[in-house]
Amino acid sequence: MKVAAMEMGKRTKGNPTWELVKCPKQTGNKECGVYGMKFMKHLIEDPLMSTKYKLKELGEAATYEDEELNDIRLELVEYILDFINQGE
Repeated sequence: MKVAAMEMGKRTKGNPTWELVKCPKQTGNKECGVYGMKFMKHLIEDPLMSTKYKLKELGEAATYEDEELNDIRLELVEYILDFINQGE
């Protein structure tokens, strides 16, 4: 991080302060990618809502519902199909 900050011309002040972020936990061992995409989508979805509030919301959910995960899967499939169809 210090190297990146120096390359951008910023000064660092000591060691960074890390904060433990709570998030929904996956119930199986195959959904990690879908959980990651759902987590990131929640963070970027509403630019007017503060990141701190979004993280608080995410920490309140024990897990994602199957329907939420299926929605993310469908979005990914649609994105991939659109990408493939652009090449035709």
